[in-house]
Amino acid sequence: GTPLYLAPEIVLSKGHDRAVDYWSLGCLIYEMLFGSTPFYERGKRHTNDLFMERCFCLESNLLNISLSFAGIDQKGLFRNIVRGNWSVPKKAKVGDNAISMISGMLERKPTGRLGCLAGGYRDIKNHPWMKEVNFVKLVMKQIKVWIVLFFSLSFCLDKTNSLLTLLYHNLRPRGHLKLMTPQI
Repeated sequence: GTPLYLAPEIVLSKGHDRAVDYWSLGCLIYEMLFGSTPFYERGKRHTNDLFMERCFCLESNLLNISLSFAGIDQKGLFRNIVRGNWSVPKKAKVGDNAISMISGMLERKPTGRLGCLAGGYRDIKNHPWMKEVNFVKLVMKQIKVWIVLFFSLSFCLDKTNSLLTLLYHNLRPRGHLKLMTPQI
């Protein structure tokens, strides 16, 4: 996995359980809502640069080439994770329920993390931010996709990113790489 999603207990080599999965889910929700991960140092780089560097790092890992991680100091990243240094971007237009969900999942102590309390995973399912989710339909794969995005050939054939080029040539239906993404 990517270091951006590591829970404090993994960084500190304290041993771990399912709580790390809830932490990673909190990081993912944060990234989906705000466009960057919670512990990445904002302001130094543009979000698209981070995306392209992640793809490059993934490509590099596949080729067993060692590169520095996405232009971020890993010690600084781990320090932010262990200290719980994250914040909501100032211009964010996200409701209190979403912030509550993320805060619960990014609780530094695993025993206090959302999903690890007495209610277990039901605490996540019953969280106010999840009230619109029909879990029965989700499990039965009956929820319709809200948005289908198409990326053009010029996006995928950037010479600096051969991983996207490889994906484009192997996964494209009728000349376009079809990516399905939920609406936020």
